[in-house]
Amino acid sequence: MENQDPEPIVKAEECIENRADITVNSLQDKSRHIKKELKEERDALSALMKQLPENSLELDSKGVQSTLKQIELLKEKIAQKHDELMEILKNEEKISKTIQQSTS
Repeated sequence: MENQDPEPIVKAEECIENRADITVNSLQDKSRHIKKELKEERDALSALMKQLPENSLELDSKGVQSTLKQIELLKEKIAQKHDELMEILKNEEKISKTIQQSTS
């Protein structure tokens, strides 16, 4: 059996690693963006919560209902961003495992 040139294998491994790096960087960028959006949504929620007076009788029922609706919408957005972030983290973990397996 003839010795095979390891160069194509090395190049293929480098190509896989480069693609994986690009994918991981992209996921990390998206993760940072989602974390930033999540912080903004939490800040908005906090601001809305501060708008509610200690005694809600000071607001008319429409004002309370409107504020509560805004709070619920923000909570839904935060939950959605959290889900997106968790999906990104799962993908990062899968990619990391794939890289480890391909370089082993």
